[in-house]
Amino acid sequence: MSTRCKLDPMVRIQRRRRAQLLRNPPPRLSDKGVAVMTELALIAASSRLHGNTKHALFVRGARQLTRLTL
Repeated sequence: MSTRCKLDPMVRIQRRRRAQLLRNPPPRLSDKGVAVMTELALIAASSRLHGNTKHALFVRGARQLTRLTL
């Protein structure tokens, strides 16, 4: 575990939530929803993005998914 996780427990929670969204996508996704999930998977796999940037992008992606599933 990195020092950042030890110093800021919110980092660990954010990582866990991002991984949980990728493991358990919302049911019955449309084509746009699948595209959003694909983008989120690419963001998660990116080693060049900082954790705060990843979290901000995931929040935006989650908002898009909720709008699509309503």
